Amino acid sequence: GVQTCALPIFYWTVDELTAAFYLAERKYTTQSYAHLRTVLDLLEKAELFFQQPVWADVWASADKKKIVEELSPKAIRKKLGRPKFDPVYGFYSELGIHGTWEALRKRVTQTGKRKDRTQVAMRIGGTPWDSEVEMAIVGCIMTVFTTLLAVVKIYDTRLHQREAVTIVRARFEGMREFLREH
Repeated sequence: GVQTCALPIFYWTVDELTAAFYLAERKYTTQSYAHLRTVLDLLEKAELFFQQPVWADVWASADKKKIVEELSPKAIRKKLGRPKFDPVYGFYSELGIHGTWEALRKRVTQTGKRKDRTQVAMRIGGTPWDSEVEMAIVGCIMTVFTTLLAVVKIYDTRLHQREAVTIVRARFEGMREFLREH
């Protein structure tokens, strides 16, 4: 059934979260955000397929045009009754997967200015700023928590509710403490 379809999607999110954290630790924040955005895509698909199973069949079909039209992130959010624009998804898109000016600014620093020339340093090999790395790691932590909530939501009838609530609360408190400290 559809809950079975969600299981491999959740496993896929684990790979993406692992890659995102690995890259963030090594100062590749742009690349980390790209993986976090993929997780959000996957979580929305899992939720849509659970709520409206017909879309899982479309996703698994060979009709690429229909898949692109009906299962784009905006189309999925609309089907889920959410606004088309998700600010977290937008943040990950702008700084991760799309070649935007804002993402470029995170890699370039003005080092000086002479008459008609501006001198810049361009960072190759990740960001030199710890604040950028910390932000990517916070994104990883929050996306892990979002994933945990999605698992509990989709598999709620198969989970021991009291235990699930206890685990979610404990993880939330752990996340909150980490964010408070860092």
